[in-house]
Amino acid sequence: IYPIPLRLGFQVALKLNQKYFTVKIIRNLQNPNITRFICEGEEVNSGVLSSSSNAINTAYKKHLVKIKQNTQEQYYWVS
Repeated sequence: IYPIPLRLGFQVALKLNQKYFTVKIIRNLQNPNITRFICEGEEVNSGVLSSSSNAINTAYKKHLVKIKQNTQEQYYWVS
């Protein structure tokens, strides 16, 4: 395993349970010395967060909630 230097604008694509997400390193407008992270994918967005793992977890949780809502809507219309 080789370390990868992280810089502003750096993007990483990842796949979690057959769903694709992108994590981006963005500039903190209040303090340019501190980076922020955002995770996007499957029509969800984590919002701007202080760590990449929080961004990934937030986006994935939103994705799961969306799936649950869509499933409930399908059952609602069937009954």
